[in-house]
Amino acid sequence: MQILCDLPTRTTVAFSVCDTRPAADLMAQLSMRFPDLGNMYLTGRHGLDLNTALHSLHPWVTLKGRLVGGKGGFGSLLRSQGSKMSKDAPANYDSCRDLYGRRLRTVKQAKEIIENAARDEKAREEAREKRKRKIEKALEERPAKVHRFEDVDYSRSCEEIVEKTKRVTKRALREKSKEAEVKAPVVPLFDGDLDEISSESSSESESEEA
Repeated sequence: MQILCDLPTRTTVAFSVCDTRPAADLMAQLSMRFPDLGNMYLTGRHGLDLNTALHSLHPWVTLKGRLVGGKGGFGSLLRSQGSKMSKDAPANYDSCRDLYGRRLRTVKQAKEIIENAARDEKAREEAREKRKRKIEKALEERPAKVHRFEDVDYSRSCEEIVEKTKRVTKRALREKSKEAEVKAPVVPLFDGDLDEISSESSSESESEEA
């Protein structure tokens, strides 16, 4: 009999096997092609059992490789983790409706919009107050800063110059006043004074002539 076999190399090969022992004869022929046939096994196509596939009208089998696994228990571990994750996941009721027929998602979004609007208004109010305080602070008159120039030598020299200037000025005024007293003519106030002045001047001239 003839059997079609799908190989792992993605090819389909027809094998002529014995009618009495088709599976054993097919494995013997496959062992010549694949030395590591111990890690492979035969199965029917489309999930059929091997015996059912071999005794069908058109026998067609598939050669598959075995997967190297661990000691087992991985499936139960996955199932336990899946159950934990499903328990920890919060329930989502956004698609449900309330007594008024509104979806809970829509109600939640409306609340968020109202809260965001109130938060934005508060932030704008704080910004306006901050700007107002800044302007008022800028308009305030700041006290003038007093800078003290402390230079001992310069101050001493200034004081000496002032004292010298005062002394020289006083001396000059004193000498000026003396010269004015010497050169100032005597102005007669009355007629009698004028006669006395003339007599004194004539006596002085006579004495000078003598």
